[in-house]
Amino acid sequence: MGRRDKDTDMTDKTNGNHDIFRTSDLPLAAYLDIAGVPLYQVVHEGNGHGVFEFVDEPGREELVKGWYSGQDPIPSAQAFWQQVRLMKRRLEVEIANTKRT
Repeated sequence: MGRRDKDTDMTDKTNGNHDIFRTSDLPLAAYLDIAGVPLYQVVHEGNGHGVFEFVDEPGREELVKGWYSGQDPIPSAQAFWQQVRLMKRRLEVEIANTKRT
């Protein structure tokens, strides 16, 4: 994959049947969610940081390449911004849930 963001990594973690793609890059997570890549879970990793875990499906790598190269257009700026806010809220909920346990 071309440029690799420090907040994005591919792991060999699985959810039982699928490989998982992990990123803490909020805009990328929102973009993948809009593009239809299934969000597996949001994980709070401490210090207020979280990671979005996606089921790693065919085509995901091309979406990430397109995102970082600026060659994959966002469906609409409004939908993208709404999705960023939704992904941030999901992360806040996960952080709050982790603090309660």
